Amino acid sequence: MVAVMRATRASGTRSPGGRRQGGGGPRPRPKRGEAGHHPPSPSPSPSSTGLGASEDGKSILLERPAKIMSRRGLSSRREGERLMSQGRVLVDGKVHRDPGQRIHSNANISVVDFENEVKPTVLLNKPVGLVSTQADRRLGQVNAWELLTEENRRGGRGGGEAWEGAAELEVAVLEEPWRMAVVGRLDKDSRGLLLMTQDGVIAKKVIGTQSVWKRYVVLVDRVPSQAQVSRLNGKMSLDGVELRRMSVTASSENPSSLEFRLREGRKHQIRRCCNKVGLEVIDLFRVEIGPWTVGGLAEGEWRLLSPQEVELL
Repeated sequence: MVAVMRATRASGTRSPGGRRQGGGGPRPRPKRGEAGHHPPSPSPSPSSTGLGASEDGKSILLERPAKIMSRRGLSSRREGERLMSQGRVLVDGKVHRDPGQRIHSNANISVVDFENEVKPTVLLNKPVGLVSTQADRRLGQVNAWELLTEENRRGGRGGGEAWEGAAELEVAVLEEPWRMAVVGRLDKDSRGLLLMTQDGVIAKKVIGTQSVWKRYVVLVDRVPSQAQVSRLNGKMSLDGVELRRMSVTASSENPSSLEFRLREGRKHQIRRCCNKVGLEVIDLFRVEIGPWTVGGLAEGEWRLLSPQEVELL
């Protein structure tokens, strides 16, 4: 229609009085199917705008269900999507299977039999060389979850935990180890305690609140000066973002070692902060995550956390 109007205006001339002449008057609007016809543009859908309309005509916020579930502590986003695919998520009393269909941000969401689901959590002593994120097979990378075998379980074959319900949880780990999500990654060149779980609530508590402390023993390339240690304990930023204060102390056992305690974990945070003060990390070993320690686990070994140990969080 815009092109037609422009052609009409260009074809006419104006008289001294200002009237258009020689244009033959307004042209008829093209019919559907004829050249020059432009169908009206569709209105944006609520799913694309994130806004909907209530019964009184007011705008309401629409969000993906998994995002709402994560915010409410029902599950992680990934776990929420999996629960939806299983038909176990109810939105306002109705089964909701489409993770991409946005819903009212105040919708009532419940999960069927959520409390009775087997949701194992394990501790793994990760060696150097394994990745805790998705492995790139082209680079020969190996996932940390590939260590979750019967042979690597603490106690080996025929071993395992003796508390009630442990056998069922161990079967869940051994049958589908790839479902064990890493909570607080360790890079390929770092080693030590790795927390892995199928429980989105635990994952959210550990990495979503930034209230859980992690402890690391870090070997650097020289004996750090008091000034360097002071800088590490002071205000530091990475990529333009100020970090939460770290607690860094010199080791009493090795003069070239430092002990770091963090409540957050930005990518390569310890290594990059050390570089900022003129230190290079030679070895990075995580020994604690909240109430859990790597003690009792040989390198490459894993074990289940009991319900009582989970409650310590």
